[in-house]
Amino acid sequence: MLKERIINLLRKHSLSDKLLFEFFSSTEETKNAIKELLEEGRIVQVRKEYYIPESLGLIKGRIVSIKENFSFAKISEEEDVYIDNKNLNSAFLHDEVYLLKDKHSRRDEYIVHSI
Repeated sequence: MLKERIINLLRKHSLSDKLLFEFFSSTEETKNAIKELLEEGRIVQVRKEYYIPESLGLIKGRIVSIKENFSFAKISEEEDVYIDNKNLNSAFLHDEVYLLKDKHSRRDEYIVHSI
């Protein structure tokens, strides 16, 4: 219940943990809920703010192939996306990652934002 309330609040605005603690009375319970949401990949932390991944343009995927110069991540049952190995950001095979589309690429390339 608390986790869903946090998600609903973050759908409207990114918030710091301090502001989240102001919205919800039990700081220990809120800390645990935030930690679980981060572990589940339902929210991400960028600097000191929490976001819903989709609001940042992030796509959840899993690294499925790593070759000498490029890799692929599966983002759905039918779709794999290309990642230049310089954009793997230390991800390994089978890691669950958040991907961001590379705006500077001429092709459909992605960058590993976080693991």
